[in-house]
Amino acid sequence: MGILINMTVTFSVTVILILILKEVFKNRFTPKWHVLIWTVLIIRLAIPILPESEISIFNYIPDMSAKYVHFIDQKTEELNNTSVENISNLQDHKLQDENITLKTDGSNQENSIAQTIDKNQAKNINSMKYIEKIILALYWLGTLVMAFALFLSYGRLLKRIRKLRICSDDEILEVFSICKEGLGVRSHKLTLKQGAESPMLAGVFKPSLYISEGYNNEELKHVFYHELCHYKNKDNIWNMVSSVLLCMNWFNPLAWYAFKIFRRDLEMYCDYMVIGIAGEKKAYAEVLLKTATTQNSFIFATTCLESGEKEVSQRIKKIAYFKTPKLWVSMVGLLLVVLLGIFCLTNAVDLSKKTQIIGVNGPNNEGDNYMMEVPLSWGKEYEETVPEEPPYCEKILFKDKKENEVAGLNYRKVDLSESEWIPEDSNALTMRGRVDYESKVKQLIKQSSSFSELADNHEKNVKIERIKSNSTDIWAAYKVNYLSNLKSVRTEIYLIADDYAQIIPVLYKVSNRITDEELIKVAMTLQKIKEPSSYTPVAEAGMQTDTKAGTAVMGGEYDAKALMEDYFDNYVNIVMPPSRDIKGYKINSFEQISPVMDIPGIIDMGMVENETAPWNIIYPTAKVFKVDYELIPQDVKKYDDSADGGYEITANGNKHYIQSYAVFYGYSEEGKTYKAVFLGFLPTDFLTEGGVDYSVLKLINDKYEREILPKVLRNANVEYVGDASAVGKLVRLLPLHEYSNGMELQTKVEPYGITANYKIGRSEPYDSEKGGLLSAWPKVDGDLTGIYSHSSPNELNSYIKIQLEKNAKYLTLGIENSESTKIKCESPYLEKNFGFAYSDPYAHNNSKKQ
Repeated sequence: MGILINMTVTFSVTVILILILKEVFKNRFTPKWHVLIWTVLIIRLAIPILPESEISIFNYIPDMSAKYVHFIDQKTEELNNTSVENISNLQDHKLQDENITLKTDGSNQENSIAQTIDKNQAKNINSMKYIEKIILALYWLGTLVMAFALFLSYGRLLKRIRKLRICSDDEILEVFSICKEGLGVRSHKLTLKQGAESPMLAGVFKPSLYISEGYNNEELKHVFYHELCHYKNKDNIWNMVSSVLLCMNWFNPLAWYAFKIFRRDLEMYCDYMVIGIAGEKKAYAEVLLKTATTQNSFIFATTCLESGEKEVSQRIKKIAYFKTPKLWVSMVGLLLVVLLGIFCLTNAVDLSKKTQIIGVNGPNNEGDNYMMEVPLSWGKEYEETVPEEPPYCEKILFKDKKENEVAGLNYRKVDLSESEWIPEDSNALTMRGRVDYESKVKQLIKQSSSFSELADNHEKNVKIERIKSNSTDIWAAYKVNYLSNLKSVRTEIYLIADDYAQIIPVLYKVSNRITDEELIKVAMTLQKIKEPSSYTPVAEAGMQTDTKAGTAVMGGEYDAKALMEDYFDNYVNIVMPPSRDIKGYKINSFEQISPVMDIPGIIDMGMVENETAPWNIIYPTAKVFKVDYELIPQDVKKYDDSADGGYEITANGNKHYIQSYAVFYGYSEEGKTYKAVFLGFLPTDFLTEGGVDYSVLKLINDKYEREILPKVLRNANVEYVGDASAVGKLVRLLPLHEYSNGMELQTKVEPYGITANYKIGRSEPYDSEKGGLLSAWPKVDGDLTGIYSHSSPNELNSYIKIQLEKNAKYLTLGIENSESTKIKCESPYLEKNFGFAYSDPYAHNNSKKQ
């Protein structure tokens, strides 16, 4: 039924547009244009599958097929509701007459009513389907009758003309030959026969030309030209195609009118061609008058010069307007046909198959860090409002074209305490953090306005069902149906995204055009957004050398800007809600900086009071760039990403970070290949507390200890202290390895251990002319500030000491039978060397290899 409705709508709309254009440009374009424009309709109906387009005319035409389905559902629901009311009233009367008192649960009576209702609902649905079958049967019956009538008339014609004799008159054949040559028709298969009632071209694959008596040679010339034009234009085939389309749309008055106009246009186009060849308008008009009949007639797969008097009169009047068009007029006409094709030969965008992303607040009220895919059929544009009561999360409301509410997303707040628990049995409690969310949902339902307005404050009018979810981003989900007369009037999906969630998104629908299954499917698309900062692009790194400065650092040579561009490219490709979605970026400046030697204003865990953080000494492969960049929103009106700070919105809506710090680091996990990674931008809030240098150091430390160190220890695989090669490899993979100055292994007596020596700085100045050993430390007149402790200038910087102490722990941990590690660090620029000893506190309790 839907196909029939869609076919009727597309046919009618296309025909109306064609007729409007033909009327507007009636005498401005040639008859050829008036025929050409009909090809849009033929293609529209001949090709069942056409591409969707935003500019299709059918985007602005109501979806009658969907309206029909909605109408059937609505009528079925009305019948069902009527049945429910009648059966419920009947049951009530029966119970009252028998003076029966219901039990508390009333389960038997409710089951009886429900079964009766189900039977009646099935009956109503079958009735609607039966009506639909009758309509379709009538349609196909009409189509078959039309087709039979056309073939019957064609068969009768063939029976009459089959016996006609082939023309043998030399004069007529000579005129026929001249006319064929004039039109460029070279076919020898075209047979000429005499004795027909009227001149015509009949047949599909092997057409023949039939002429009647009573025409002189001059008149026959025009007759031949006309019918040969039909033959050359394949009009017999076009007539057959139009007849098929008429059969398919026999019930549509527009189809009959379009069929009539199309046949007339074919005749006028042939008239136009004949006048163009013969150039005798008056003589040709007299021939048309001679063939005029009292009424029009049509036979399947034929073309006939004969027409009704009224049509002949119109054709003769048109002949007076025939003239050769100017080139620009022809171009305009062709452009109009192309534009009509673009608008009509594409389908409307099927919104039910397309989705849009909406932002969803997280379980702890994090703004738009979750998202959901919603069909565009719910509403391409939606309203966002902030409620006046907690949790103050933006509500989303979808409305139809009549501004009626269809569906929406709101939020409910759950009050949780640290003592939340759920009993698994009568004697045991589960661990803290488990929440009985089903009970919480029931509490929220009772507090909602829907419970009082729709459920009449009765729990029996609310049905709660847990939904199974395979998503790792959904901890639990519950479907809630509010019932009226045992029919659902509102469906809600409560989505718990975390096992200790305090904010619960609630997706709901109030329109029966959205099924529960569709609502659940949409709800299950809830997922946590993959934050751009979680992506850390990696590239190969090489040896960085500077012979003038005398430096050489493995892993220090890499393209930092390319890494950052990779990060931004990934940012653009991440699927996000409109409030955070970007389509591009601009890097305005990219400037490498050295340590700024700032001191944190607030002392927090990991910070050293009154001390600078020399990240360039601890991690010589690290690079920091001051970056000015812009994020270009996908939709400026909907973009509202307020995450982070330190930005401004430009006049064209871009998010502009004027001064951000991008951090890069080169490293190796196994000692053979080196990689470089973009660690991200320094957070604005942390910059305020920790300053630039400490923030850089902390970011690299976190990356190294969380991700790189475990791989380093696994790849080094040092089984015993005596394996000097493996121990040396481990030392070379730890921070500050650029300043390694040998090691001593304690393998003779227990406790087994090592002494790692470090030397920061040069003992002699580097002479770039004479050459010498390149190292991580520049020539003597370089910046030495980072070595010294800010509070105690004669001592090593506190953060370097901390890293050396960490290295001692890493070495003890990384060597299986090592129980202690000693660190010695010297520098020609310090009066006192640094020493540190670390012993494994679990050495006597573990089973290390001896």
